[in-house]
Formats: sequence, C-alpha cells, structure tokens
Amino acid sequence: MSALSLLNAVAVAVAVFSMLHNLWALGNVVWAVRWVERSREVELPALPLTSVILLLPMYEEQSVAEAAIEYFLRLDYPTNLYHIVVVTTSRESAETGLAATADVVDEYLRKHPTARSRITHCRANGTDRCKADQLNQAIAQLDQQKPGWWAPEIVLGVFDADSRPELQVLRDLDRAARREPGAQAFQQPAVYFAGFDDLPRGVRGAYIRSRPLYNLRFCLYRELPGFLRSVSASRSCSSLVHTLLASPNHFLGHGEFVRLQMLRSVGGFPPPSADTSLGTVLSYLGYAIVPLSTFDVGQTPASISGLIQQGANWYAGCILYFRNLRLALKLGASLSLVHLLMAIKRWQENMIWCAGPILFALSVVWGLVRGEGTVLWPAIWGSGLHLLTILIVFRAYLRWSPRFEPLTPLPRPSAPECGGMVLMYPVMLTGTCLGPLLYYSWVFRKAVTGRPLPRPKTQRVADGREPEGH
Repeated sequence: MSALSLLNAVAVAVAVFSMLHNLWALGNVVWAVRWVERSREVELPALPLTSVILLLPMYEEQSVAEAAIEYFLRLDYPTNLYHIVVVTTSRESAETGLAATADVVDEYLRKHPTARSRITHCRANGTDRCKADQLNQAIAQLDQQKPGWWAPEIVLGVFDADSRPELQVLRDLDRAARREPGAQAFQQPAVYFAGFDDLPRGVRGAYIRSRPLYNLRFCLYRELPGFLRSVSASRSCSSLVHTLLASPNHFLGHGEFVRLQMLRSVGGFPPPSADTSLGTVLSYLGYAIVPLSTFDVGQTPASISGLIQQGANWYAGCILYFRNLRLALKLGASLSLVHLLMAIKRWQENMIWCAGPILFALSVVWGLVRGEGTVLWPAIWGSGLHLLTILIVFRAYLRWSPRFEPLTPLPRPSAPECGGMVLMYPVMLTGTCLGPLLYYSWVFRKAVTGRPLPRPKTQRVADGREPEGH
C-alpha cells in the first residue's frame, strides 16, 4: 500500500468514526434531555428523610467564601437533616496580601453566631497536597470529634466554592435515595454559565462563551447517559453490554454525593483527584452512580489561557484510569476482561479528547485537497449531526434556565451572542485539544527536568470574573 493510499484510508476511518460517534452522541442527548424533563416534572418529597453533610473544600477562596456559605445556608431542606462543613487548609500562601480563607470563614462565624449550629469549620494541617487530602483530613477530624450529626448512614456532598446548585438539590437527592435505597453514590449534572454576562466581548468572548455549550453537550451525551446505564447495569450484573456502556463513570468534584460508610470502605477520597478517581474506582467495583435532575451551576474561566489550563487539570484527573484500576483491585475487585475493556474504553475516550477534533480537521483538509468524496461525505454527515446535537442542547438550556431558582440566575444569551457562540464553536472544539496537549507537555518536562506536574488553580472572584493577569 502506498503512502497516499494509507493516508486516505486513515482519513476515511477518522471521518466515518466521527460520523458514528456524533450519531451516538445525538441519540444520547435526546435521551438525556427527555429524562431531565420527565424527572423535573415529578413532585419532590415534602418530608425528606435523608441526612446530608455538605463538604465545602476551599483553597484561596477569600473572595467567594462568604457568598458560598450564605448560599448553601439557603438550600431548601430541613435544617435538622443537613449540616455544612467548610474545609480550609493552613498551606495557603500569604503572598496574595489577603486574609487566608480560614480567617474569612472564622470572621463570618464570629459575625453570624446563629449560623454556628449549622456550620463546622475544619482546617487541614498543611500536609495536604490536594482536595482529596483536605477532605480526608476533615473526615478524620470529624471521626475523632464525633458530633451528634456525624453517623455512618449519612450522605456526604461535595461542592466547590463557586458552585451554586439549584435550591431543591437535597430534596432531589432524597428522592433518588428513596428510589434506589441500595445506591451508594449520586451526582448532579452541571452547567457552566455562571458569570456569563461578565465574560469578554468580541471574537475572544464568543470563543469563551461557546465553552459552556461544549461542556453541557458532554454532560448530556456522556455523563448523564453513563450514570443512567450504571443504574441499569447494577440491577443486571450479568449484562456485559450494560456494564461496558455505563463505565467507567466519574464524579465532577462538585454536586457529588457518597454514603459515608461506603467512602470509608474504599479508604476515603483517593488522591490526587477527589472526584474523577473516586467515580472511576466505584465503576470498577460495580457501584452505580445515580444521576440527579437538579443542576449545579459553575463558572467558566474568563480567559482562553484559563480554559486551556482548566482542560489540562481535568485531563490530568481522567488519565488515571489504570492507577484507579490497581486501587480497585487492592480493594477486593477480581481482575476480569470487563475491567480491562473499561480501562481501554477510558483510554479511547481520552484519545478522542486529546486528538479527535484535530484529526477530524486534518481529514477534512485531506479530503478537500485530494477531492476524496469517501472522506468528505461522512465528514459532512458527521458535522451535520454534531450541529444538530448542539442546537438541541442549546434549545434545552434556553428552556430550562428560567426554571432555575432566583439565587442561581442563568443568562439567556441574545440572538447575536447565540450566533457568535455557534459560529465560534468549531474553533473552540478544536481548541479543547490544547488542554490535554498542555498536560503532556508537563509530563515531558517532568521527565526531562524532574519538575512536578503543576496543578494551577482557576482564580475566582465574587462576580464571576477572573482577576487581572490570570
């Protein structure tokens, strides 16, 4: 086979795979949208029964700590059934010139004595290196203190400082826990439209504004269907197809809920990723992750460099699938063909993230240069399916956003903004590959120089905009 024939065969394979993948995504999005809308029509229980402890890990969150606490105190749930634990750490740097987050939390509790019965402040001792360490130290402290509301049967929820979940989230959790009494893990879907109106304008702004659309598409085509299939697979353990379609799933790090007893059985939150790693380990162990129909609302970074760094951080967590498999085996799982196929499936998904859009763009260029219809036609069909999926996602978002509670206001973009987001979407989609490529550059640098992999933090301020210089 000549080099040209080989390149043409590769281009055809990429175009056909993209078409089939986008057809799969379209079907999943339609399914997920219908599930969300049906679930939101079901009345939530008036008298909840599930006891919940919310963990709010914070690191350099001076500007949003107070707003976060105020928000979570307003959740629509009986106050005797949930408690808030704010987790800070003494490893925060004083170079910012601002008070440490722990000081901000202490000052809030001093000014609001009535909130002290509902809020506990735990401090990591500074030996922690990541969110998982922070959370595990807080759990160890609570195990030692044994407050009256700390019991094995409680459900732990984890949220970021910028999370603004719908106010009925805990009632939604209670409903899901009643429907699936054996379930050990639950996860909210997420949208990233918070601070949307404060993002830059112009071409750069259109690029950044299109990212929440991409994230919501991923939520509806990959995350929610995966969670729903994991529930089906847990009811039919002999179903190889269900298991492979459902797994491996991941937590998001915000809007994730786990039963304390189960968390203890797996040794706590596995560093370095308190979210992705734990979700993947549970998938390997055969646990279902039950989805909730209420959304968490988070921020999108306000700069392109911030998006790239965020992508690198997310990718660094997702790439741990083989390490997570080893952890699951240590916890008692027996290695099987299913486990290996699940790890390979995770690898394949990450390769799509890392190189899929770039390879597709190159295949289209090849088809245009060579005039190869065998490349162009599946590429055209695949692009059309992707565009149709995006329009369905956007329409669903515009339908849902007015129903969010007043404390989580979401924007309804103007017609020019919608047009700019859709037009800039293909450029942004290709740009998502830069996050994984940045991660691999860090890995290469570590191999050459020995420098550890950085874990840059997405900076946040109270109005959702990033500070100057970030």
